[in-house]
Amino acid sequence: MSSSAKPDSSSATLGWISRLLGMVPVVGWLPSYSVRFLIDDLVGGFTLATLLIPQSMGYALMANLPPVYGLYTACIPPVVYFIFGTSPYGNMAPMAVTSLMVGDSVLAAAKWFAESRLPADTNSTATATMPASDSLPYIKYPDITTIAALQALLAGIFLLVLLITQSYRILNRLLSKSLIAGFTTAAAFAIMTSQVKNILGLRVAMPTGIGSSFMSWVVIFANISKMNWTAILLSIVSIAALMLIPTAEVAIRRRWRKWRTSRQNAMPDSEAVAAATPAAAACHTDLDSMDDLALDRIPTIDGVIIVEKARSVKAPRPIHSVFPVVLFVVAVLTAISALSNLPSKTGISVIGTIQSGLPGFSIPWRFDDLTASPKAAALHYPPPPNGDQLRSLLFFLLPSAISTALVSYVTSLSVIQTFPASPIIDPLASAPSQHDTKDEATVSSAKDSTEAAVDAAAQAASHAYAERQELFALGVSAAVSSFFSCFTGGIGLARAAVLANQTDNHSPFASLFSVGIVVLIISFVTKPFELVPTPVLSAVIIVAIIGLFRNVSEGWRLIVKARSDMACMVARTTTANDSAHEVAAHMFLSQGALGVLTVVTIWEDFVVWLITLLVTAFVDSAYGIFVGIGLVAVFRAVAYVADWRKPSETREPAIVHTTD
Repeated sequence: MSSSAKPDSSSATLGWISRLLGMVPVVGWLPSYSVRFLIDDLVGGFTLATLLIPQSMGYALMANLPPVYGLYTACIPPVVYFIFGTSPYGNMAPMAVTSLMVGDSVLAAAKWFAESRLPADTNSTATATMPASDSLPYIKYPDITTIAALQALLAGIFLLVLLITQSYRILNRLLSKSLIAGFTTAAAFAIMTSQVKNILGLRVAMPTGIGSSFMSWVVIFANISKMNWTAILLSIVSIAALMLIPTAEVAIRRRWRKWRTSRQNAMPDSEAVAAATPAAAACHTDLDSMDDLALDRIPTIDGVIIVEKARSVKAPRPIHSVFPVVLFVVAVLTAISALSNLPSKTGISVIGTIQSGLPGFSIPWRFDDLTASPKAAALHYPPPPNGDQLRSLLFFLLPSAISTALVSYVTSLSVIQTFPASPIIDPLASAPSQHDTKDEATVSSAKDSTEAAVDAAAQAASHAYAERQELFALGVSAAVSSFFSCFTGGIGLARAAVLANQTDNHSPFASLFSVGIVVLIISFVTKPFELVPTPVLSAVIIVAIIGLFRNVSEGWRLIVKARSDMACMVARTTTANDSAHEVAAHMFLSQGALGVLTVVTIWEDFVVWLITLLVTAFVDSAYGIFVGIGLVAVFRAVAYVADWRKPSETREPAIVHTTD
């Protein structure tokens, strides 16, 4: 009996070790990493860094934090994600939507937290004693950086709780595409609203809290006479350059490719060369039996005719902009601003002092004693919080931490679904799909239905593993980075698209190399970035979120879809001339509440999209995503009741969701 127990215990131990190693993907793919990919990953890391450095500082300002904290968040989370993440295109760093949500929530929390700790005699006058010219939130409320780190810790813990309790499976069903489209569209509008102040060069305090996006436009139009024309000019030039330079580069490269292709087509093909030279004829006899790699190694004969002929059969790669336009525009306009002394002459704002050096270890719930500061008497800095005040702050931050964590998780899922892992990270990613096997007669004839089912199950298991591991990587990254003064970030879809489409990136090493460049910037080259005009950074952010406005068309598509479904219902139940109200009335009279429920569920996607968009844009981003999830849950419950009330012979079969 003891002899049989030993093998069971050893197999259980090996099983636990295998599971633990599976939670650290870098252990699996790093030994098989080839040095020949190193150059491509280095180029990808440099390309990512040129985009990441200006954006991180801009996103930090959007989060109401010092710009250097954006660079901190571009350093620590990517290192943790490198160890635990699964996507070679994922870069855990500041993101536009989460930065907006962090900025709104931590500013409200910092203001409430400071006022709640002030003595009764100074509570009413604390805001009045703040310097009127000092509109930077992180100077008014020095605790805001610690509050942002504490929020990141709560977000990481929430993601890990989702993983441990397996609640993410339910969440995946509630986070519908229409919800995400409505939320991101409204978030893009809110982000643009937050940057209009810097674009126009206004030095006014913007409203915060519920309805801040709408009230911000009221404040902007009320102070439109105070706008700075130099800031507007810098913003226009920045936006125009950021949009036109990549377009011009792509057009030039496309014309260059067209010219090269026409020149190659004008050359004699391999058969003509084979007839002209015996050496070429000897090489041409084996041309059809060689693969692309062997053809590339053929020595040139009579110029490069045969090699060019072999390469011409390859499908051309899509043309993308590879020029570091963001860093170039920021550097050029910063140099012009500094050399012309525009900040002092015209009053445009610049980033200001950037603390050099890497972030140190700090506990997110430990607040510094600011009462000994020289500004304490004038600004009424409150004393450190006690235990009850700290618990109140945790409950105050919890809703915003959950909402930012959900957005970070959703964007991460979008990345791994849009840009699957390379064979280096996930060997199953290179397995042929059923569509691929149909094109190859020899493979499709050899495979039977059982093998195809096994392949499908393997692909499903790979996708389920990626979802679990991404959730774990995001949670650990947020929690660990909070101890290094980082705020909540995410895996930006735009950055992933740059790595996937504009570089030959093969592994997460590209993200790690970008971290090395950011570390060098923080350590040695902070002075030039202190002179960057804030209108230029705001222009960088606006150009980065332009793609989010494409989801506006999603609303019309959902209307067309719902009208099409209603038309099908009209064809089945009533005459073609009946209106939507008549259809609903007919459904109610013929089927009662069941007919009304059926009509309601047809418009689910559009209603969820519209309500989520309106609440996010005009109320608050955190409330928007919660209201959207609640609406989806209600519609799913209505659909379940409608299906349950149908007669058993007409009831649709239940959908069985397979689990890993």
